Amino acid sequence: MSGTSRRLAPPPASLLEAASGFWRTHAIGAVARLGVADHLADGPRDVASLAAATGTDEDSLFRVLRALAADGIFRRTGARTFALNAITEPLRGDHPQSVRHTLIQMSSDWNQRIWADMTTTVTEGRPAFPRQYGGYLWDYFVDHPDDGEDFHRSMRELSRLDMPLILAAHDFGRYERIADVGGGSGQLLAGVLTANPHVRGVLYDLPAATADAPAVLGAAGVADRVEVINGSFFDHVPPGCDGYLMRNIVHGLTDEQAGPVFDRLRPAFTPRTRLVVLDCLVPEKPGGNHPGFLDLQMMVGSGGRERSASEMAALFAANGFQLVEVQRTASPTAIFVGRLA
Repeated sequence: MSGTSRRLAPPPASLLEAASGFWRTHAIGAVARLGVADHLADGPRDVASLAAATGTDEDSLFRVLRALAADGIFRRTGARTFALNAITEPLRGDHPQSVRHTLIQMSSDWNQRIWADMTTTVTEGRPAFPRQYGGYLWDYFVDHPDDGEDFHRSMRELSRLDMPLILAAHDFGRYERIADVGGGSGQLLAGVLTANPHVRGVLYDLPAATADAPAVLGAAGVADRVEVINGSFFDHVPPGCDGYLMRNIVHGLTDEQAGPVFDRLRPAFTPRTRLVVLDCLVPEKPGGNHPGFLDLQMMVGSGGRERSASEMAALFAANGFQLVEVQRTASPTAIFVGRLA
């Protein structure tokens, strides 16, 4: 139900429909894990053959696909036959705009568990993840590498989706050597270097995060211009770059947690070095494109937050940096550019 439809429907129906969103989350997550969309890539198939291909119970799979098709997700072409539609094409693992691993991550047990703890988070003002798991997400991924792999693949998918918009909004050609701090497998850095052949790069992240980097950078033809360095930005940041890129890092940090990260960044900076933070932008006034539910994901997960321009400026200033520019893109992502104060 769209926002307009919700306003026109009776209030109880609107509330119940809005609250039922988690049903879709789990149904979509299940078909994503099972690779159903990949088995429909060549056209419609009957549920019996899909169940055999995915190792599932035929009746249960039918009921899930029937519900999703009735909701506009998948297309029902016969009594027990289904096909992809425009919405579900990106569920395929080989689709150029695939979000399969992002949907798997959204419906994961660990993520659902922390969202279920929302009431305590709101009551206590503390994130759910450390309370539920006794540590932070990165610690969890060390002991649960399959979940970690889905997370890193999700970050790669999201980087690929809005990369053209980011490249159009910011002049990465101004840099000679740019470090992608916490850059995972290097999807974004590969795009930056492909668009700017004279620029060299450093990919900096934990070993598990950069495991797929050689393949990603090699496929983009930029591996010879990238130095892959393993480490944590809580401990150290490689020196020698005139641009430091941080995508979806700062929003995962409280103001207090961000302090040590900025402490590691400052020694690497000269007056001409720029910090390029890619996060969602919260409007200063009500209305606009508000990343409200992503902000709640940060709240229950790490305690971090999406920030407005003034909030990001205050965070920079408290840590020896000055916010000099905010560049908006056609996506929810904005580019916050900073320098030493």
